[in-house]
Amino acid sequence: MLRAKNGPKRRINLRMGPLPAVGVLLSVFTGIYGGMSSLQAFGQTLVPAGSDSAAKKENSSLNLPVSGDRPATRQETGTQAAAGGAAAARDDSGAKFEGSDDRLAAWEGKPVLRLEFEGVPVSRLAPLQRELAQQPNTPLRAENLRQSLRRLYATGLYDSISADGSLENGGVVLIFHGTPRAFIGVVSVIGAKGANTNALLVRTSRLTPGTRFTSSSLEQAETAMRKSLAENGYYQPSFSHKLTPHPDEQLVDIAYAVVSGPHARSGGVAVSGECGLTPEEFRHYSKL
Repeated sequence: MLRAKNGPKRRINLRMGPLPAVGVLLSVFTGIYGGMSSLQAFGQTLVPAGSDSAAKKENSSLNLPVSGDRPATRQETGTQAAAGGAAAARDDSGAKFEGSDDRLAAWEGKPVLRLEFEGVPVSRLAPLQRELAQQPNTPLRAENLRQSLRRLYATGLYDSISADGSLENGGVVLIFHGTPRAFIGVVSVIGAKGANTNALLVRTSRLTPGTRFTSSSLEQAETAMRKSLAENGYYQPSFSHKLTPHPDEQLVDIAYAVVSGPHARSGGVAVSGECGLTPEEFRHYSKL
């Protein structure tokens, strides 16, 4: 049998003079710097300087839009096409006033006497009027008008916005025309069979008060409610709805009347084949 013996432990002392130690440190720093330089060179080969991708990458790191690109605001997403109009806000370089017959373009530089608003109640815009770039008692400027149109549209209160004006006593009365955006008000459902079915259908409709009202949202809500009733055995319901607008608040109340129709019931149950259950047991477990 072989046995290992523990011999006396030996220490190995490595001593290095000051000059060799400095040489080792210099070699380490040189290796790190060389590695960083190689990584930088590798990145430059992936994105050549002066290319479009390099410009986009540089601008994105600075949160600046690349020339020709404009980040869309949350209000403009999906509704930018509806924001057109006689003097809709545009970002084209050199864009002009687009009033009727370019009258606003000819009146640039004239003093603005007052601002008027049509479409959206003035009471809802009162706090905003002081923040518009184009103010009364200042010269009419194309850029100020564009910024004012963008600011008004960004409120989410308009489906479209435009500007027009008229001359009065040597000055300009600037008029902002807008199609008001409607929002969902109170949603109710009556007539469905079942103790809590009406409240369930309101939740199923996903018509959330305060969100934007569209005709497509009504169609989607009815489809969802039909599916919910079918899951509970009502396959032939009928729906009708009544809309009650509140123009001063830009709200639309939606009231649904539902006729559930006949309740589907299962008839006779026949079982064929070997399933290991009697017809009564099969009907019990399948809940038919």
